Amino acid sequence: MDLGSGLRRISLFGSYARGRSDLRTDLDILIVMESDKPYLERIQELRAALGLTVDYDLLCYTPEEFEWMKETPFLKNALADEWVLREKGVHP
Repeated sequence: MDLGSGLRRISLFGSYARGRSDLRTDLDILIVMESDKPYLERIQELRAALGLTVDYDLLCYTPEEFEWMKETPFLKNALADEWVLREKGVHP
């Protein structure tokens, strides 16, 4: 899967973003990308492409889904401590 120009945002949230990393924590990854594929298919393809050897949870939303989901209690909480690693249009 080529993220290429469709990638809008990638971030970490959860324990690592709050500064806690130990043997009981996993990475919580949020990706916002353009896609016409169903949610579960996106997740499967991203997992295969990432090939990470650590425990992780992955969320992948389209920009439209993200706009709606960011108002839910779960995502509001996740975004409060988020570390944005890359965001389209934002340069260091």
